[in-house]
This record gives sequence, C-alpha cells and structure tokens, in this order.
Amino acid sequence: MIKARQDAAHVVKNLHGQRVNSRLIASDYMEENADLVDILVPGYEDSDIALSYGAILRDCIRHQIVAR
Repeated sequence: MIKARQDAAHVVKNLHGQRVNSRLIASDYMEENADLVDILVPGYEDSDIALSYGAILRDCIRHQIVAR
C-alpha cells in the first residue's frame, strides 16, 4: 500500500510538468476541480498518508492557479 501511494505521488508530480499546447494541463484540471485540494489538506492528520498527501499537495500548490 505504501508503494502505491508513492507511485501516485510520482504520477501527480509528472503530470504537473506536462504541457499540451504550452498549457500545464494538470493546473487547468486542478483549477476546475479545486475541491481536490480540500481532500488533500486533511490528509496531514493521518500519519499513514501524510507524506504522500503532502508530496502531492506541494506539487499542486507550486502553480499559481492552484495556490490561489
């Protein structure tokens, strides 16, 4: 299970760097689905998932659109 969470964090990190027609597609998706950030933030309270959720959240908020 830990390996799966690490893999998911790596996938999200790679997606945040992908560009289609010079647009960051993950940022566009996160802008339209901002409720995903609301799911990630409480993940810090669960020590079993805090590291994975934290890595994903850090990748998400690196983009100005998502950080707003």
